[in-house]
Amino acid sequence: MTHANNPDHAAYLKNRCPTPNPDPKAVEYSRFDLKTPMILDNMYYKNVLNHKGLLIIDQQLSSDADTLPFVEKMASDNGYFYEQISRAIVLLSENNPLTGDQGEIRKDCSYVNDS
Repeated sequence: MTHANNPDHAAYLKNRCPTPNPDPKAVEYSRFDLKTPMILDNMYYKNVLNHKGLLIIDQQLSSDADTLPFVEKMASDNGYFYEQISRAIVLLSENNPLTGDQGEIRKDCSYVNDS
């Protein structure tokens, strides 16, 4: 599978890459969804179908025969998207997340924080 991104979207992503000496105080990020970034909707899946994914794995969702029907359904039916995201949030909330001093937020995801 290849990462066949929309050329205009690929140029946008390339421009979001940090310089060789990035400002550590600057916040640079790329949005998963350029059209409705502050709205919880199915635009992410529409973008994937239009080859505007942020990561290679995003585009692979639409190029894999097993996941393509799911992406198409999510993209075409915002009500279905809401049903599925609601179910996912409920499932995640039932996973007994760590609270208080039971866990930590890692400063670098690859390493456990120093004590």
